[in-house]
Amino acid sequence: MRERGYLILLALGVAFLIVVNLPATVAHPLRAMVREGLAPYQAWAARALNHADRVVESVGDFDRLRSECDRLRLENESLRTRVRNGASLERRNVELSRLLGRARETPGHAVACEVIARDDGGGWWQSARLDGGVSSGLGNGQAVITADGLVGRTRDVSDGACDVLLLSDRSSRVAVRFVRSGAPGILTGGGLSPAGEPSLGVLAPLPPLTIEYAERGADLRTNDLVVTSGLGGVFPPDLPVGTVRRIEFGPSRLYRRVELTPCADLTRLRYVLVLPPYNAARAAAAEPPREDAEP
Repeated sequence: MRERGYLILLALGVAFLIVVNLPATVAHPLRAMVREGLAPYQAWAARALNHADRVVESVGDFDRLRSECDRLRLENESLRTRVRNGASLERRNVELSRLLGRARETPGHAVACEVIARDDGGGWWQSARLDGGVSSGLGNGQAVITADGLVGRTRDVSDGACDVLLLSDRSSRVAVRFVRSGAPGILTGGGLSPAGEPSLGVLAPLPPLTIEYAERGADLRTNDLVVTSGLGGVFPPDLPVGTVRRIEFGPSRLYRRVELTPCADLTRLRYVLVLPPYNAARAAAAEPPREDAEP
């Protein structure tokens, strides 16, 4: 068996020597024949290698594309977050600027506070908690406003915080007047859900703000502005409260019932202004005498 292998090797060596030493006229056709015979296999091998190279290259490109997509996705999310934060800061700056303008128009020392909590009793009562208290110079019964209008009054004041009884609370009472006609009234809260919709009472839904006993003959119209009258010694006069939404007669037909839309959005309170304590007698004494008053 070994001798047979030697003979094959010897034969191949002799054949190689013969091919190498063949004359050019014989070697050229032989080489051409070998070349033609090997060409299809060489072409197939080349295509296979090229395909393998493209596969490897595409895998690398895919990884790069995936990495680039991940980077762009993160960058896009970061930009969107910055846009949202920028819009939030812009709204906050606008709100604080309006509140500062309102503070400059208010006599006395007003205290700006942030709403840190909201309490809801299922529509039966409504209050908000502020980050200011006795240490900030606050006390019970002070008017609380936003740049748009009246919100409520302070109560349960502690050293570093206090609660605000909102206008929408059912126990809230505010002396008001209609700006256009001058008609007086008492504003009561009807309960307000967190979503801003009237909460269900025992038998029927109640509006958030109501004047139950408006004068029958008073000239009242929808969209009339209602402000504080200054009576009662708690709220200074002329603070915007709401606009007339609906007017109807009460069950006795002796008075009219007026529903209001609050000027301030009671469901989205962030920053408020607590006005200094109001003294009706002191305010009346401080008013300049009328020109038509008798000496």
